[in-house]
Amino acid sequence: VSDSKCEAHPKELNGMSFKCAVIDEAHRLIHPESKQTRAAWWMMWQAGRQLALTGTPSGDTIEDLWPILHGIAPAAFPVKGAFVELFAAEQRKFFGGFEVLGLNPETRDLYYEVTAPYIRRVQKKIVLPQLPDKVFEYRYPEMGAAQAKAYKEMRDEMLARLDEIVIAPNPLSQAQRLGMFAAAMPKAETVPCRKCREQPGWVLNPDWARGIPGGEAWLVCEKCDGTAQVQEIDLVMPSCKVDDLLEFIQDEGPDRPLVVSSESKKLLMLASKAMTGEKMRHVILTGDTGESERQAVVARFQDAHVPVILLTPQTGGEGITLTRSDTVFVMVPSWSARTNLQLVDRVHRIGSEIHDSIRVITQVVPETVDERKEEVLAGKTERIDEITRDSERLKWLLNG
Repeated sequence: VSDSKCEAHPKELNGMSFKCAVIDEAHRLIHPESKQTRAAWWMMWQAGRQLALTGTPSGDTIEDLWPILHGIAPAAFPVKGAFVELFAAEQRKFFGGFEVLGLNPETRDLYYEVTAPYIRRVQKKIVLPQLPDKVFEYRYPEMGAAQAKAYKEMRDEMLARLDEIVIAPNPLSQAQRLGMFAAAMPKAETVPCRKCREQPGWVLNPDWARGIPGGEAWLVCEKCDGTAQVQEIDLVMPSCKVDDLLEFIQDEGPDRPLVVSSESKKLLMLASKAMTGEKMRHVILTGDTGESERQAVVARFQDAHVPVILLTPQTGGEGITLTRSDTVFVMVPSWSARTNLQLVDRVHRIGSEIHDSIRVITQVVPETVDERKEEVLAGKTERIDEITRDSERLKWLLNG
């Protein structure tokens, strides 16, 4: 029996009835087409009552909120397209399609009126007034000559002359490359294409499929375009961000608890290698860390066996507590404002009242895409606040 046919058969939970379904971390229902979301919806709709719990219901726009509302009240919020069309302000993307900017000013009040009966939103400041305030700071490490040269070439010419020529085929690839080049010195290497060996990644020759005369029916790998080789980019020293991190640790004291985050796993591994060379004790947590090992890594940090934990925001954003530290050092933030907020909340939670404040320190390399990324994330945070009305509710609660 294939996996798809097996999934169509009723399972043990399908035969059970529930009076109430409580869905924790409900923001994970963000993808309506995913198996996880559809399974959660089925459980919610079989129950007499449904509760969806999350501190971050939206990561950017009201599009993220619809799957949760659909799970709670499918009759009230039946179709995502109609929901977005009515309540969202949209604009056409440069490469086609539309993007949601925020709430439509003309229907904003209606949005609040329609969704209010289904949302109970209470701020952490009210529920946990004993928690310390968050303090946001920035550090501005300067690139060295070699790193700056590679960055400038990629920015101006969409290529960089390293040991191999690195080319950005499109603006999206260029932006990704610039993010890497701002963090550390890139190193390019041509390696055999792994996907060629896996066969499922291959597709029919597009010319033949379109019926172009003279075309033949042959397979082309999507990843390497039939060359059997791909160019991989690694990060090596010098790195202005790693150097700045080591300087910060030395200034603060090597034994002071510290949470270090980077969306770039390669930068995280480079920092780990540099810290090992400097005999700075630390543990590391990434998507490659197994579930059982994950808890052991966190315990080593929380129990004061090591002073520093390195992690990616995705792996460190849920299910763990890091309240031993009063500082989150962000080398490369996620493009998801929600992921960044959840990461900080691993430190700013029950148990952090032992600290005077929680510092969130972000590295921004001057005159690079880092600056633009901060602007984009600030806009996303404003849109989230518009959806949840946290600032408005907090002012009302505090002022009576």
